[in-house]
Amino acid sequence: MGPIPKEIEDLFAIFEPYVVEGHLENAPQEAIDAYEKALEWSFEQGQ
Repeated sequence: MGPIPKEIEDLFAIFEPYVVEGHLENAPQEAIDAYEKALEWSFEQGQ
């Protein structure tokens, strides 16, 4: 796997504050959307 694109890093910055014990907690829709996009990217990379 290569470096993480800036776009994906930006998504992590949006949702990471809401990650509690491996899941999103009290996250706004923006954070949920960012998490889903980052997860999709991760699966595409074979992670």
